[in-house]
Amino acid sequence: LVYLPHFQDFSNLSNIGYIKDKDYFLFVGRLDKVKGVDYLLKAFKIAHERDKSLRLVIIGEGLERGNLEELVSTLKINKYVKFLGKVNSSDIGSYYKSSKVVVIPSIYPETGPLVALEAMKYSRPIIAFGVGGLLDLVENGFNGFLVKRFDINNFADKILILSKDKRLSINMGKNGRKMLEEKWSKDKHVGKLINIYMSAILNTGVIK
Repeated sequence: LVYLPHFQDFSNLSNIGYIKDKDYFLFVGRLDKVKGVDYLLKAFKIAHERDKSLRLVIIGEGLERGNLEELVSTLKINKYVKFLGKVNSSDIGSYYKSSKVVVIPSIYPETGPLVALEAMKYSRPIIAFGVGGLLDLVENGFNGFLVKRFDINNFADKILILSKDKRLSINMGKNGRKMLEEKWSKDKHVGKLINIYMSAILNTGVIK
């Protein structure tokens, strides 16, 4: 069994612009229970009570959208949380580029969340629950923060840290981009794929 994660293409990033609204926390993904957006909203509420400048943008659709919008109303954070629904793939880069931090509150251990790689592609730090493939993609304190699953208070603390410490946020984003280039670039991916095929043909085991 061989695990080959996704890769990211760095070409044409300079052609991607910013959107008018900037410096928000960004979630991208399906709106279903395993994505943990309800925990994110509760953590955001805690953080927002201490920093009224915080804003959250949620991109994606799913069966839980209605419930999540109702939760936003219950938490009284309607003015600070935007649900954008589905965004065209040609436009998604601008939302990553215009964000401050990418948040990944998944409570289900996914193998290799593509959103984490996309965050690194655009040099954005990550705050995530420490589950599944995120344990491999996020080095706690280096390119983001890993939080114990369901711990909304700690998640809120990490939101506040990266909101207030711009230098730390920028450095973590740069670290993530460096990690991506060293481990999960298109060239690295193709090279590993060729090695896998060659080792299968030669029946020698995976060549590193």
